[in-house]
Parts: sequence; C-alpha cells; structure tokens
Amino acid sequence: MLRPTLLAPALATLLATLPALVASQGSNVTEAAQFFPQYNSQRVKLSYGPFTVQSMDINNGMGDFQAVGIQVPCTDCIITWMQAGLEYTNGTVANANTNLWLHHTVLANMNRTSAVCPGPGSPDLFFASGNERTAMDISVSGTEQAGYYIAPGDTWAVELELMNMLPTNQTGVLTMTYEYIQSPPSSFSHVTALWFDIGGCNGNSDQPVLSTTQPFNYTSPPWVSDMSGRITFIGGHLHDGGTTLSVYRNQTDDCDLNATYGANSAYIGGGMAMQSGSAGMSMASSMTMARRDTSMAMSMSMAMPTTSSMDMGSSSMNMASMTTSASPSSSTDMASSMSMSGSAMPTPTLIDNIHISNISTCLGPQDGVVSPGDVWTITAFYDPARHDLMLNTNGSAADIMGIAIIYVADLNVTVTAAPNTTSASGSPSASVTSKSGAGSLAAMGSVGMMCLGLGWMVLIGTVV
Repeated sequence: MLRPTLLAPALATLLATLPALVASQGSNVTEAAQFFPQYNSQRVKLSYGPFTVQSMDINNGMGDFQAVGIQVPCTDCIITWMQAGLEYTNGTVANANTNLWLHHTVLANMNRTSAVCPGPGSPDLFFASGNERTAMDISVSGTEQAGYYIAPGDTWAVELELMNMLPTNQTGVLTMTYEYIQSPPSSFSHVTALWFDIGGCNGNSDQPVLSTTQPFNYTSPPWVSDMSGRITFIGGHLHDGGTTLSVYRNQTDDCDLNATYGANSAYIGGGMAMQSGSAGMSMASSMTMARRDTSMAMSMSMAMPTTSSMDMGSSSMNMASMTTSASPSSSTDMASSMSMSGSAMPTPTLIDNIHISNISTCLGPQDGVVSPGDVWTITAFYDPARHDLMLNTNGSAADIMGIAIIYVADLNVTVTAAPNTTSASGSPSASVTSKSGAGSLAAMGSVGMMCLGLGWMVLIGTVV
C-alpha cells in the first residue's frame, strides 16, 4: 500500500505552494443535516477547483491534481457521514454520460498514522471514492454515536484524478459533503479507519488481470488486529469487471460488497472503442479503449504527531488508484475478437459503455467486532465473462484493484437503533476461480511529473 519515496527539493517546494491555492478556491454550501438533530448536527458541501482536464488525445484525457493542507469542514468535531462528487462550474453533475469522470479521490490525515500499515510516511487514509461515489455512512444513518474526529491542527491532504473522454478540454469542480457534530458529547466514539488493499502494505494497489475470459480473484495479505472495537461501516472499491469485494475475519466471510452496473443513465457512456474498417483490421465494438490505470501518487511526509507541519523531503504516501471504464453489456476476449490484415489502427470513437454505478456497503456486520488476534483479509472477485474489463489504449487489459475501508468505533459505542447489513502486509495472493459475487490543487500533468509507483497515492502523479 504505502511506499516511502524521497522527494526532489524542487518538487517539495512546488507542493509547498499548493495549500494556499486550494484554500483560495474552496467554497462552502450549507445543507440540511440528516442525522443527530438533538446534537445540532450540521452538513456542508465544500467545493475545490475548478480543474481543467485536457482532451482525451492528451494523456488519454487524464488530469491529476493534489495538495496538502486543504480546507477541512470543521475542527474539534466528529464526521458522521461523507461523500464525494463532481460537478461542472455551473453546478450540474459531471459523470460518465457527460464524458467527465471522478476517476478517484482520496483523503489523508497527515497528523495520524495508518492503523493497518503503521510507520513513518504512512498517514491515516480515511476516505476514498471512485466514480461510484459511495457515501461513507460512519454513524449508520444516525443509529450509532460514532464518527471520524478532526482535532484542532489536523492537516489533510487530497489527491484527485479526473478523466475527460471528449476531444476538447473540460472543467470540473470536486465536491466533498460532510455531516458533522461540533464539540461532540463524550458519549460519541472516535472511529479508526482500517484501510485494506489487495496489494498489501509494501506492494502496489494495481494488480494485473489474470484472465480476460475466466473469473479470477486476489486476496490481500493478512492483517492481525492489535485493537478492540465495533465495526460501524464497511465500504469498498473495485474496477470495472469486478463483481464482489469480500471481507474475511478469521476466514469467515463477514461482508460482501457487490457491484452494480449501469443502474442509471449517468453511468452509461464515456468510453472509446476501436471501430472496424481501417486497413483490414477489425475489433469488436465492445472493446473499451481506455488509458493505462495509474496510481494516485501523493508525495508527502508527516511531522508526526506533535506538529501539523510537514517535512516534504523525507517520505511519501501512495494511495489507491480508482478506475471506472468498461465496455457495453457483453465481454469479448481480445484474442478471439480481433483479426488483422494490416498494421494501421482504426480511429477510437466514443461509445455507450456500461460502468460500475454502485458498490453495496455493510452496516454493522453480523459479528462486527474487531478483537486482538483476529486475522483480517479482503478478496476482490472479477469476472470478465459477466462485465467487461477496462482496456489500455493498446488493447491489453488494464490493472485492477480491490480496496476496503472499515470504520471501527470503541466497544462502548451507543447504539440508538439496531444496525443492519445493506445490499448485499506482504504480497497479495491471486487465483483464477469461479466466485463472481451477487448480482489545490495544481495540475501535475502540466509539469510533467511521473508517478512514483502504481500503488497507494503519494502526492505526485501523472498519467503513464
């Protein structure tokens, strides 16, 4: 997951200039709170940007933006719910059907270390979202008195990658909506975010596709718990082609996060396909031609934990890449669907691809307690026969991912209503199996920075 990397002095200087830019571009919109009105809860939508992404013929339309020291919604407060979004500057929603995607975004608390991968240069990764835009409902819609605490002086970092699938530039605005309680009563528990990755703590979040025709899966290295707590919420992320992300406690399946595709029109579109015709070469129209998946690289280090300042030259953080791009309803194996009698490639054109529109979550799993000595793993299941994989521009299968975030509260958390389940470190293990599952920020591309790894995000990164 996290790969320490030294920063060049010039790059550290550049990153140090980003926070002021972010703060000057942020805006706040107050919304009606949904939970805990008895504690004067508040909801706010913060906007960052705007960010202009170059056309799809430049870096395959990918734009990377990142910063340390971004605006936080509150201090000495508890976040009970949060969700990412993407809009145009006029306030309308941007999505696959408008050919501008929220490829991924990740938040990190630089004043804390990761619980799963502790150590210098391993900040607390407490939120992530792909284009499916899962809401992190930490308090289970107000039924559990728990949330993510923001201490005075906490420093946050964000990494954002947008995908533009049009031949012209597009401009978007990142939104983050938080519900929170200011100066929460002592009855509220502070949750710990457990971030699990099929790549492990010292590997890459991106893993190669094992088959373009048969189901396959990856399992994360085991994590042995050294803590006690009650699980309130589990969310996760898969790439297109994924069916289920399963969370295991002592080899028992505690939670299945299931992917839904094309549930509404916003998730149909935004892809390229090679159309038949040129120089005797034909390719099935269902083959998505998409960029190579890259890491969200956030190069930064932490002055832990006595000060909120950062030594930008000591280490780095890798967060997870999140990709959503797939072809239409039926999968086609590249090897069997393409015939060539010439060397010229046909021109990529936009088609209506179907993408992951939702990944289910788990609220208070049946045995939702974390105890010392428990062994936790996650397994990401993919089935190319059911859902098309993302392809690179050269026609090869792009890497896949599997990430889960588990929010764990103190065991004395107060439950105000019965929780329920909704919808259903080292190297990863991988196998081909048959389980398919149910169902600011400144543009780094402009300065030509290269990704430092294909795993967890560090605060630098561009398209490769």
